Amino acid sequence: MPATLSEFEPHIQATRHLVDFLRAGAHSSHARFLFTSSVTSAQSWPLTRGPYPEEIVTDPSIAVGPGYGASKYVAERIIAKSGLNATSFRIGQICGGAPQGAWDTTEWTPILVKTSIALRSFPDIKGILSWIPMDVVAAAIVEAASSNELLSPAVNLVNPHLTSCDNMNAYLIGAVKKFLGVHLDLVPMRQWISGIERFAVNASADTLKDV
Repeated sequence: MPATLSEFEPHIQATRHLVDFLRAGAHSSHARFLFTSSVTSAQSWPLTRGPYPEEIVTDPSIAVGPGYGASKYVAERIIAKSGLNATSFRIGQICGGAPQGAWDTTEWTPILVKTSIALRSFPDIKGILSWIPMDVVAAAIVEAASSNELLSPAVNLVNPHLTSCDNMNAYLIGAVKKFLGVHLDLVPMRQWISGIERFAVNASADTLKDV
């Protein structure tokens, strides 16, 4: 089950402590507070209303859902009320960046690939992707930090160019074949999950490391 909002309370409190620390400083009026939020802070935003505005939305219903996104929304509201020169960056899915595309192996996509290699099959994922390389995210935040301009209280830091999961499926299957010499069959998601369940039945502590 996804973590609830209450489970992120220590993180929200830590953000508030940082805000209080900065406000108590002698140079608080000249300081800039940059918060790495998430697009999931607007996880219940109706797509029929168009793009999510780059402003602080005061309707909490748009953040209803898993606790991670809700906690980011709460932190955004706290920071917006602080009186500081602050900006919340609502960041989309960060992927590997230049020069070699290295990606945190605890993220869902590397885990998906690792498990697929063990199963010799890849799930036919459907939908739309909007990944943004980590070096692009870092450069945008550094640019904002060094700017003399007054920034918006919120910035949606996402890749404007969408791609289909079909493209991702084909690319990852091809990359595994090219670099590892392993062929992966593209299978329906339900079949792939069943494969994990069968794998787990006779798995040892060593083989479970493969997934």
